[in-house]
Amino acid sequence: MNIPTLEQIRAMEEKIAALGTPMQASIVGTLGITFLPAELEGADANLVVRATMPCDERTCQPFGYLSGGASLALAETLAGYGSMLLLAMGERPVGATVSANHVSALKRGKMAQGVATLLHLGRTTHVWNVDIVDAEDGRLVSTARVLNHILPGEEPKTFPVRAS
Repeated sequence: MNIPTLEQIRAMEEKIAALGTPMQASIVGTLGITFLPAELEGADANLVVRATMPCDERTCQPFGYLSGGASLALAETLAGYGSMLLLAMGERPVGATVSANHVSALKRGKMAQGVATLLHLGRTTHVWNVDIVDAEDGRLVSTARVLNHILPGEEPKTFPVRAS
């Protein structure tokens, strides 16, 4: 499998953004996740996707810090979004494994930013590393590893896929 060109990625991002209501009616809207433009970075033009998520009443634990569960939800959502950008017609990503280490706290009122980097691009699996940082100062909050299985089948009703 090859990583698509930046132009193909932008076209896919536009299709996903055009979904509007289905995306907002999912965990994306519930947690206030906002996707940022994907980039191809490094000498090997590796895919990196980013999103922000507020640390507020939807994502905080009772003591006023970002919930570890919300961090995991951001990580898995971001890795799934990244995999969607890579799919051929009829394929869909499903999260299979997510593991994380929470290394510092993010206070209520701050913004988290997830940065997902593709580690493995296989025919049936994608592996992502997702670092969640304080969007203001870049301090690491959590780091996660996400494995997505790529399922064949009919085109999903809520997510477009690009032709191969």
